[in-house]
Amino acid sequence: MSKRLKIIVVMLASMTLLVSAIAYKNKIEMGRTLSQARPPTAVRVAAVTVDKWQQKTFAVGTIAAEQGVDVTAPLPGTVVKINFNSGDQVNAGDALLSLDAGIQDAELSGLMATLRLKEVQFQRATQLLEKKQISQSDFDYAKAEKAQATALVDAKQAFIDRKTVYAPFAGELGIRLVNLGTYMEPGDPIVSLQMLSPIHYDVLPQIQQFDMVDPYNFAICY
Repeated sequence: MSKRLKIIVVMLASMTLLVSAIAYKNKIEMGRTLSQARPPTAVRVAAVTVDKWQQKTFAVGTIAAEQGVDVTAPLPGTVVKINFNSGDQVNAGDALLSLDAGIQDAELSGLMATLRLKEVQFQRATQLLEKKQISQSDFDYAKAEKAQATALVDAKQAFIDRKTVYAPFAGELGIRLVNLGTYMEPGDPIVSLQMLSPIHYDVLPQIQQFDMVDPYNFAICY
């Protein structure tokens, strides 16, 4: 064996011994590490209490007022007065809108004048009947004339009253659909009216959730 080959063999043997020594040292240190006791795990302690959890379920529903109506014009006419704005809250019987009743007011004045005349004639007929200066039929005719005049006045007044539109119940108005000067036909929409209370919530949960629904304990999310 040459001198150079001997040197190579010695170097390889030295490297093998060095690697073996390092591996042995690492094994010893790992064993020591594993043999050391681990520190205790930190825990939190709390007292046990009894509590009631409310079970929740979710469903899609529809909110609807108990009463809702589109207020419309009962008679033809021109809008001369508007007493509300969009979104106002009103009470039952509040006047919302008035239509022109000029011609009807003039007719009513004539009918009332006729009624006053018939009342005077009836009073005179009553006095004459007591004195037996007219027949019973003449008295009955005067009485019928007075009743007819009264009925005509009442009918005309009722017609004029219908020229003013009133809120049928308390609630919240929607968007106003008319303006001053608008000519309206019977049935033309004026505004929508929705009752604010009570409000109905129509919901249909899944069949397996019926026993969980409490109709007096629920929340509405928009």
